[in-house]
This record gives sequence, C-alpha cells and structure tokens, in this order.
Amino acid sequence: IFKKEFVKDEGIKQISLTVSRGCPYNCTFCKAPKVYGTKDRRVSVKKVLDFIEININKFDIFQLFSPTFNADNKWVKEFCNETSRRKLKFKWKCTSRYNLLTEEIVSLMSKAGCYMIGIGVESLNMNELKNINKIQNENKILEILDLLRRYNIIPKAYIMLGIPGQ
Repeated sequence: IFKKEFVKDEGIKQISLTVSRGCPYNCTFCKAPKVYGTKDRRVSVKKVLDFIEININKFDIFQLFSPTFNADNKWVKEFCNETSRRKLKFKWKCTSRYNLLTEEIVSLMSKAGCYMIGIGVESLNMNELKNINKIQNENKILEILDLLRRYNIIPKAYIMLGIPGQ
C-alpha cells in the first residue's frame, strides 16, 4: 500500500528496500558490522525484482539498502542481468566501496537503472583517515568518481565529521 509518508517534500516517491545485511569489512568506525554482523546475507535477486516489478509504477526511486551493495559482485551481476532480461526500467541507488567498483560492474549497474552510488570516503585528509585505520588510494577514488560520471551515475561521497584529529 502506497502511503503519503513515502513522498519526500520535492514530490519524489522513494522506497528503501533492504537487499542485504552484514558487512565483511568490519571498519572500526562503522556500526554496520556491529549491528548486522560481518557475514553478508542477501535477499534473492528473484525476490527483490519480483517486489520491484509489482511496485514499479508506485515509486520514482528505489533505494537498494545494503551496508556494501557490491560486497557480492556475483549477486550484483545477476541482479543487473535479470533486470535487463525482464526489461524493467526503474531508477535505483545504492552504497558501495570504491575498490569494489570495476568498469564492467559500473556499466552493468548503469544499464540496469542505477543513477547514484554512495561511497564512504570518510575524509579528504589522509592523516585523518590514518587516525581511523582507513587506508585509501586517493588516485583510485578519483578514477572511480570519473568512471561513475562516464556512465551517468552520480557519485555521492559520505564524509564523516568528528574524526579524531580533525
């Protein structure tokens, strides 16, 4: 049942679907492994797409919630390929780690309707990242942001405030 509370102020109808729980990366600053555990558990592609297919005209955007959407790229490939096979046209967004995004995966996600990917950048200062034991390759992050733009996917950087030493 569609309810008014699903509509944001700007009139966009969005729904968040949980497609997985758990995160195998266990970052010290993140609550996901503590809340959901470190084992990645996924809803079947069939169940997710069956729900979307039934509700495709009720929502403008589907947020596919997963602590790390691309923790299982085999599942992501199956999701994207099945979306195309069913000829489903819908806008969706997710959250991923930059180092799990390849051109092959980004291309598939874009063709399957992904328009935005949130990435945990955490900080733009490498010293702050060291304080939270997050090792990142700044050049690789910039490459991935460029890759997303080339495939018309909006990159969304998650930045934390209050990091020790900030």
